[in-house]
Amino acid sequence: MVSVTQTTNSGGDIEIVWDTPNGRGDWAMENGTVARTPSGIDTLKNMVMICLFTDRVAPPDYTGTDRRGWWADTYRAQPIGSLLWTLNRSKIANRAQLLQRIRSIATDALQPLQTAGYVKSISVRVGMATNDTAAIGVSLTRPDGSTSQYSWLWQVP
Repeated sequence: MVSVTQTTNSGGDIEIVWDTPNGRGDWAMENGTVARTPSGIDTLKNMVMICLFTDRVAPPDYTGTDRRGWWADTYRAQPIGSLLWTLNRSKIANRAQLLQRIRSIATDALQPLQTAGYVKSISVRVGMATNDTAAIGVSLTRPDGSTSQYSWLWQVP
């Protein structure tokens, strides 16, 4: 059973924080309630985290039995999330190919932000931070020309 306490905080979206050691996002808590971003300032950051780190349903030709995906994608033309999770089951020995695959997956996952008009352009950079950790950098240009940059670490197989 989940207990939810309503907060009087009148900020923007629920604030999502990245838990690097465990490789996942979670709702931020403040005084026992779900924290909110001030006036929606980090709304784009939340959208990026959802796009990258929600497990998109695997394509029909995926060979594994666990296809994952978000239940509400049943009703959507464009599924939410990315296929980064599929890399945990892949056998890509060539690091350059792996980094290119991560970049391609991330760019594809972020495309709905451009399609919906939240951003004008998307740039994804990927490199190795350590032997088993990729650094993913995202730069987004908004319709007004301002840019936002985000980065995360992703453990690679």
